[in-house]
Amino acid sequence: MSNDNDDNGKNNSVDISGTVTGSNISINQNQDGNQAISDTEIEYKIDENTYREVSGETYKKSANVFYISLGLLALGVLADFAGILAYLGFNQPVVLLVLAPICWLIAKITEDDRWVNGLSQDNKSYYREGSWYEKLPNGNVAIYDKRAKCVYPRCEGTINIVPAPPRERPNHSLIGKCSLCGVQHTYTVDYNGIGYPQKFDWRPQPQNIR
Repeated sequence: MSNDNDDNGKNNSVDISGTVTGSNISINQNQDGNQAISDTEIEYKIDENTYREVSGETYKKSANVFYISLGLLALGVLADFAGILAYLGFNQPVVLLVLAPICWLIAKITEDDRWVNGLSQDNKSYYREGSWYEKLPNGNVAIYDKRAKCVYPRCEGTINIVPAPPRERPNHSLIGKCSLCGVQHTYTVDYNGIGYPQKFDWRPQPQNIR
């Protein structure tokens, strides 16, 4: 057995056991830096370079456009049932076939804005499409990213928060992934903004074979 310390003070001891003529040889290398990494925490903080505020009225207007279009569609359906469209000389199927796609299109376009508009002023931030959204007391919406520094040895990467792979749900909804080493350097994401190094299963979900 040899026991040496490298220039950085890490214990790189190597234990070799077995026989010279036999085939059973085991090697156990202990590198303190890699083993201790699992106990190291990171803290996700707001990246000030990504911070911006948007008026809450911007999202409210988009949401109102959707609700107005939905109301027009509902009125069209009611008018059709009541026979009002026929009485006024409108072609009933044409009116509904025009209103329905328009309403669906507006719903898709305003989906994100309606989600932001529905946020509560509870001093909490909510994740969506890579960024965090927080409704401020003045009604505006703060949008920013949360990041951390990778703590793996000799890694200068940034930890970005991304959706967890399918096989890890529902145990993990979000995880941290290194900008340099990708899935090799990944972390948990706790509700309090703390993360710990952890490996995740990135294999795709098995497809049902019929």
